[in-house]
Amino acid sequence: MLATACAHTAHRNACGHLWLVKITRAGNLAAYTPGSKKCGAAPDFTTTVSAAGRKLTIGPVPLCSTKGHYIWKASAKTLTLRATADKKCSGRSRIFTGVWKRHH
Repeated sequence: MLATACAHTAHRNACGHLWLVKITRAGNLAAYTPGSKKCGAAPDFTTTVSAAGRKLTIGPVPLCSTKGHYIWKASAKTLTLRATADKKCSGRSRIFTGVWKRHH
């Protein structure tokens, strides 16, 4: 599975904003707006995430009703995402593409 329950991950997106996300084993993703200090309050938005091999699918977000497809690579402290098919939703791609770091 891609993430453990209560995995908090932080990423500074292409615009320089620091996002936090929480991904559960059930494939639920909660995204917390830049400026959030921890996961746990009301998220900015929620969606689903699923992994099959190195492919990751992120479900619809408020900006887009389509799914986005990414390649992922994980290490003990990082998660790297690269969009492979998300041209219809540049907002989601700007948020999720890049290196995410485990945040406690």
